[in-house]
Parts: sequence; structure tokens; C-alpha cells
Amino acid sequence: MNPNAIRFTPERREELRIAAVNSYSEGATIAETAEKIGCSDASVRNLLREAGVALRPPVPRSSALPEGMLTTAEAAALIGVGHATFNTMQHQGVGPARAERPAGVRGNYRCYWRSDVEEWIRERSEQRLQRARRIERNKEIRQAPPAVEHSPNWDALLAAVEERRIADGLSWNSVACLSGTHPSQLSRLRNGRVKASWNTFFQLLAWLDGGMPEPVRKYLIETPAIDISS
Repeated sequence: MNPNAIRFTPERREELRIAAVNSYSEGATIAETAEKIGCSDASVRNLLREAGVALRPPVPRSSALPEGMLTTAEAAALIGVGHATFNTMQHQGVGPARAERPAGVRGNYRCYWRSDVEEWIRERSEQRLQRARRIERNKEIRQAPPAVEHSPNWDALLAAVEERRIADGLSWNSVACLSGTHPSQLSRLRNGRVKASWNTFFQLLAWLDGGMPEPVRKYLIETPAIDISS
């Protein structure tokens, strides 16, 4: 006898045997019956054998996914990132929606529909294209007039980013991923411990809504230029 096996009282064993027989007779699988009555698969098989129930042959399980469904590795390859990077994206709430794995398929990997992955790729490409166009439109701001210098209004910009982040239900890590900034730099910027570069300013600016209703100058502070000629 297995010393680690769960021992039941005769009364409890009879209750479980009856419940197992009823569940299995109704068409439930061994695993479904085990989950229903709170026993292991092996215990259910023993109970059914004790009751003289002939066990049905197991349903063959395939390791192959249905056509049009991808594993995590295949989805990552289709997007063009590594397996670890893809898992990080999923953890941060970025990437295609996960599909429910079909019954009877062996394996612990996550599944994704190819159509969902391809749709996410198209949306991601469009977002990047829009961001590139906004950056191109905003290049003129980098060239300040001779008599005036511009500096980023981080308070106004971060307030707008925070409003967009909450509206989209995103974490700050997701904002960093989507905008192309580094999470630690964004965290230090929010806490006022660092003054980021113009590049970070335009990355965050480009992440905000396409076709921003407010002019870019809303997020700039004008300061008199220092005349060093005299």
C-alpha cells in the first residue's frame, strides 16, 4: 500500500464510490469526476473498479493545436520578438489577447489565434506610424526662436500622460513600453528625481492621442534666452 495514499473511512469511501459512479455514468471523464468529488484521478479509477464499472478508453490527446492557433513561441516569432520579451509584454498587459486552449490538447503553453496576433501587429504598426508622423510634425518645436528658449513643462505633460494612462487602464510599465521610454527613467521623472532629455519629452508626447487637440506648445515653458555676446 502506498504510505502517502489518502485513507477514507468505510462510510466516506462508500459515499465517494456512489458519487464517482453517478458522475462517470453521466458521461463525465475521470478528471472531471475527480474534480467534482474532490479526489485524485487514481482514486476515482479505484473507486470505479471497486464498483465493477468498466472504464471507457481514454480520449486521445493531441499536442497539435488547431489550424490558425499559435503557441507562445510561434506568436513571439510572428511579432518578431523573443520568447522572454513576449512574456514580459503579456505580463505588462501589452500584446495580443490570449485564447482559451482547446480541450484535449496536451501542453502547458498559452495559445493565441493567428488572426488576433496579425491584427495586433497591424494596430502596433499603425501606432508607430502615427507616432513617427507626430514626431516629424513636432520637429519645428526643437528649433526655438533666437530670443526665446523652450524647456519641457514636465508637470503639464505628466498630468496629460497620467490622464491618458487612467483612461486606457494601463500601468506605468505599459506606458513606458508603448512610448519607447525606459520604466526606471519614467519612474524617476514622475518622482522629480531627474530631468529627462528632449528625446523622452517627444517620446511621451508622441504616445498621447493622435491628432492632439492641444498644441504642442502647451507642454513647453518659454524662458528668455541668455545673450552671451555682450
